[in-house]
Amino acid sequence: MEASPPGCSRQVGISVVPICQYNWPVPGSNHARADFGGTPVRRRLGIVENGKGEFALSMSGRNSRPFRAHCRCRRAHSAVLQAHEGRERRGEEAAQAARARMTTELLMLALSVVLGFLHIIAAVIAATQQYGSEWNLSPRDAQMPPLAPLAGRLQRASHNFFETFPLFAAVVLIADAVNRHGPLAVWGSELYFVGRVIYLPLYAAGIPLARTAVWTGASIGILMVLIALF
Repeated sequence: MEASPPGCSRQVGISVVPICQYNWPVPGSNHARADFGGTPVRRRLGIVENGKGEFALSMSGRNSRPFRAHCRCRRAHSAVLQAHEGRERRGEEAAQAARARMTTELLMLALSVVLGFLHIIAAVIAATQQYGSEWNLSPRDAQMPPLAPLAGRLQRASHNFFETFPLFAAVVLIADAVNRHGPLAVWGSELYFVGRVIYLPLYAAGIPLARTAVWTGASIGILMVLIALF
């Protein structure tokens, strides 16, 4: 049996947090001796919480009765509230730290964006060296002769990169949104980025078989991140 003292929230007991113990009845109280036969009985005083921020004092044991303990109620209520607020504050700080920390997959995505700019710059520089800066600044309406081998390879490597990059970006962002950051997603994102870094010089050098093997490895990295979503 539990009882709530006057001045405290109504009892909505779900969990009881033990605070201290008292000997009841209070010595010198005839009323208490009449109720309990004058025999001291040990009682446990606790805080009852319902998980919604409502608290009340409770007293467990035989023949428990309501009693006045306004000051003790306020002190116990304040202690429980402070502990609850401390847990919430620590949880919020941990969540903010986790959001502020960039995952490996997002880091690989950011580096891939930089790599994409490098593809564009390399192809533009090679084409400008062949056609001239006037062509580069013009609308490029005039029909130009075919690009030289190196410039053509850099242009095709750039096109190839932007064929796979949207797929990689999509799976990485989905994995981050649904909080899938397992080893498979990490290894897949790293495999894609490293493969694409190696792919550019291999394509520029005109090495066919190795270039195809590296492209396949980078594509497998995208599939690994995709599989990690399920």
